[in-house]
Amino acid sequence: MLLGFSSEDINIPIDVLIVAEAHGGGREENFRPQLDLEHEIAGLAEYYLSESLQKFHQKEMRKLLRTLNDNRKTWVFTDLIKCFVWQGKDKKNNLRTPDNKDLAIQKCRIYLDEQIEILRPNNVLSLGRTVTQQYFKLQGKFEHGSIHECRIKNHAFNIVFSIFPSRNTADLWVANGEWKKILPKLM
Repeated sequence: MLLGFSSEDINIPIDVLIVAEAHGGGREENFRPQLDLEHEIAGLAEYYLSESLQKFHQKEMRKLLRTLNDNRKTWVFTDLIKCFVWQGKDKKNNLRTPDNKDLAIQKCRIYLDEQIEILRPNNVLSLGRTVTQQYFKLQGKFEHGSIHECRIKNHAFNIVFSIFPSRNTADLWVANGEWKKILPKLM
């Protein structure tokens, strides 16, 4: 695996970038002072691919990724919030993270920017309202399974791709089977 949690063979541009909101339960939460795609994506792989994890959404995500593999699609699964912004210390002198996700997204979005620049995805599965509205700036109402063209321009790169947004969190999106509706559009 070239980038950790990905399909076996990666050719740039990749077919699908799957973006969830943040660290899922049971994964190590730590501050990343610099981009480390291998470490970050390895934590996601453990959370979703370990056969010993038997929650429904984990099983369904494995089905989605197997289907992409079976159809020879190249994919990478990643998180939007890859670092935590520390806001001083609490009463016990422990570092604490903010309750406000917006601050973490603002301060740490450079990591996903760089990942998108490297991978140049043709399609993005945006799992959850936070990813869709805060990062990709798709506001208002949108239908599950709808397709939008997204342009990202900054000083370093200009890329256009199709985005498949979902209002639900990643776990609900998978648990409700919405991935089965979007999958044919990716093939």
